[in-house]
Amino acid sequence: WQEQVKRQNNEIAREFTNGLKDLGLDVVPSHTNFVLIQFDQQSCTAQQAFDHLYSKGVVGRLFTAAAYRNMLRITIGRTDEMATTLGAMRSLLHR
Repeated sequence: WQEQVKRQNNEIAREFTNGLKDLGLDVVPSHTNFVLIQFDQQSCTAQQAFDHLYSKGVVGRLFTAAAYRNMLRITIGRTDEMATTLGAMRSLLHR
């Protein structure tokens, strides 16, 4: 059961990461249960992404450390949750 869940989580993370990259976002490579997104200041900041996602019911994590200041952490969830998150990111970046 654990191996099945791990495989499923990895597949969801891969699909989510690819979706973010398709939107032009930089994603830090990871083998964890979360995705770390690097934002550039020109198109969108991590704070803007956090605020927009939060307004759509998606909670990410911002960092105070200087090295991670313009990054947002998103924990991998179910397929439908990640589709919602990706849709919210798409609406933010295409408005």
